[in-house]
Amino acid sequence: MKVLYCDCCKRKIGDYEQVYSIEIKHGVDNEFILDDVCDECYEKFKDIIENAERWRQNRQ
Repeated sequence: MKVLYCDCCKRKIGDYEQVYSIEIKHGVDNEFILDDVCDECYEKFKDIIENAERWRQNRQ
């Protein structure tokens, strides 16, 4: 079985852990893709993304 490491924190992801993918777009040309993300990093990114979405919606 392939060993996966988190693209964010570089921690080894266990065989039974959920693996996430995160796509972050900034502007038109900038895009970041993290294909293998562990639970902890996903939760951190999820909070940041939700806060950014709320901020963006409030500015409109």
